[in-house]
Amino acid sequence: MRFLPVILCAAVLFAACGGRTQNPRPKPLTVSERRIHLPQVPDSLRLPGERADFIAAHYWDGVDFRDTLLVRDSEFMERSFVNFAEVLSYAGPSAAESASRALMNRAERDRESYMILAGLAEKYFFEPDSPMLNEDFYRWFVDAVLESAVADSLERLRYEYHDDILRRNMKGTEAADFVYKTREGICSSLRGTETEGDLLLIFYDPECGHCDGILRVLAEDSMLCRAVATGDLSVLAVYAGGNEELWRVSSRGLPDGWTVAVESGDIERDGRYSLRAMPTLYLLDADKRVKLKDISLQVFVEYVHGGGLSGGDKK
Repeated sequence: MRFLPVILCAAVLFAACGGRTQNPRPKPLTVSERRIHLPQVPDSLRLPGERADFIAAHYWDGVDFRDTLLVRDSEFMERSFVNFAEVLSYAGPSAAESASRALMNRAERDRESYMILAGLAEKYFFEPDSPMLNEDFYRWFVDAVLESAVADSLERLRYEYHDDILRRNMKGTEAADFVYKTREGICSSLRGTETEGDLLLIFYDPECGHCDGILRVLAEDSMLCRAVATGDLSVLAVYAGGNEELWRVSSRGLPDGWTVAVESGDIERDGRYSLRAMPTLYLLDADKRVKLKDISLQVFVEYVHGGGLSGGDKK
C-alpha cells in the first residue's frame, strides 16, 4: 500500500487549515495512538519530488528522542517508520540518504530507540519477503550503525555481516562469474553468456512452490515474452542446488526461449552470491553489470513495463 499521496495531501491541508479551531477537550491519546505531525510544506515547493524531499528531511522533527516513553514504544515507532519509508521511496536518493542518516543521528540520544529503528530498517528494507525490500536504503542504516558507538559488539557483528552481503554484486559492479550446464548439456559461464540486451538472472529451487508461481508469471507476461523474442531481454534460470536429476525433470516445464541451467552450489558456499530466499532475481546489462539486485517480481515487472530495459528504445 502506498501512503505518500495521502501524506502529501495531508501536508497541503495542514498548511491551508492551520488556523481551524480544534476540539478544546480532545480525548487523551495513548502513546501507541499518537501520530507524527507532518511538516508544513512551503508553497514554493510544488513538484512532488521536492515536496517528498522536504517531508523526508523534516518528518521526525516533532519527535523528541529524550521522550523515552514515546520513542521506545514499538507500535508507535513501527507505524511512523513505515510511513517514513514510503516518503523515502518518492524522495531523491541524496535527500533520502540524508534524511535516513539524520534520523539515526537523532536517535543516538536513546540506545533502545536507536536499535528499534535499526531493527525496523532490517525488517522492511532487508528481509527478503518484505514488499519494501531495498538494499540501497538499508545500506544507509547499516553504515550509520557501524559508524556509531551505540551498538554493542554482538550487534555490530550482525550488521557487519549484513554489510558483507550488501557489498556482494552491488549495483553498477560486474556480477560474480560462475560456471553452469544447460539442459541441452552445454557448459558455459555467466560472463560467457551472450546477450543482445539485458539479462534476467534467476536463481530458483525446483522444489519451491513460490518459485513455480513467480516463474509462471514471468513466462506468461506478454511484454516480457516480447522482450525475449526481440532480444531486448534474455533469461538465465539457474538451479544452484546441485541435484541434477531433480533439476533435469523440472527444467522441462520452463520456456524454450530461456537458458535453463544447473550449478553445483559453489556460488553460495563460497560467498559469491547470497541466496537468502527463492527465487532471487538480478537484472544485468549486456556486460554483466548489475542493474537491479535481489528484486521482487513486482519491481522487475514494473521496471520492464516502464521501459527500463537497455533495448527498450530500439526501433
